[in-house]
Amino acid sequence: MAADQHQPHPLLRLFLDAADGRFPPADGGVTVLGPLPRGLECSVAFTGHAVIATSLPPEEVDELEPDGFGGSLTPDVLRGLAGPDGAIGCVDATLTARGTGGPPRLHERTGLEDHPRVRLALELRTRVRTFGDDRGLVTLADGLAGRRELSVELNDPAQSGGHGTGRSLIRDALTLVPAGEPVFAAVSPGNARSLRAFLAADFTPIASESVLRPSRTPRVRVPPAADLEELRHRAVHVHDLYDELNRLERGRVWTREEFMLGFTGDVGDLAKLVMAEEGAREVRGGRGALEHELADCLWSVLILAHRYGVPLAEAYHRTMDELDSDIGARIAAAEHAHDR
Repeated sequence: MAADQHQPHPLLRLFLDAADGRFPPADGGVTVLGPLPRGLECSVAFTGHAVIATSLPPEEVDELEPDGFGGSLTPDVLRGLAGPDGAIGCVDATLTARGTGGPPRLHERTGLEDHPRVRLALELRTRVRTFGDDRGLVTLADGLAGRRELSVELNDPAQSGGHGTGRSLIRDALTLVPAGEPVFAAVSPGNARSLRAFLAADFTPIASESVLRPSRTPRVRVPPAADLEELRHRAVHVHDLYDELNRLERGRVWTREEFMLGFTGDVGDLAKLVMAEEGAREVRGGRGALEHELADCLWSVLILAHRYGVPLAEAYHRTMDELDSDIGARIAAAEHAHDR
């Protein structure tokens, strides 16, 4: 919820560990994590172990029968994760290398928001920057789980392919990343020319992955007729998980004031999304982001009531009764005055 904006997704640590040669146990198991920001989910297959980031509860993931030996990327599992109307990305090879730093060999380019490569990056990534020269285009962005991602596209693949152009462009792109810092790329194995270029530029395969944009009918995640007490129980459960995580990572939990500050930030984000919905500004995320932010704000209200011991259901009905009576009396008075 609100804390998501301040904490990295746990999948990021697994990617960074893999870049250092430390992998999950090759035990055939499946680790289920929460969903990624911006409504994205994914299935990642390391050697002998899978990691699935999803909003589905673990028991529903188990029903799909994934496994750590490639079974998390089968069509049936991916469709089950995405839902009947969700979007499933292709299965890509996950590659990693290290930035080389030094003087950048590529110049930054702007005004390319309509370029297909850049449009795709903007849909899936944040802090997207574009670079390039007469060989082609490079995007550098914060991608899956917040990892640093690089992608390239040659200006004329038919003429440049097989002459080392892609390899040289990728190596020059690594100068944009500080020396020693991990950078990742997701490359379709079917794009053999691109895969060969990344491998020749010293990228190493560590996993395979598919990114999902799910659209599914809720299966009792929140009951359709859920009342405020059911929502409160769900909110407190997530609150307690955050407390446990913060104790482990920071040695402390959020104060009531910090929850209020997080709520204030969520309301600011909600204001931007409402303006976007009304056509007053451009904000990526669309309807899904608006729904997510409204849920975030509701969660914050429920938790503030919990932390201050406010019986919110009683307070809500009492307040609505007061407003009902007050507004009704004012309407009656206005109608009486109008009839005179």
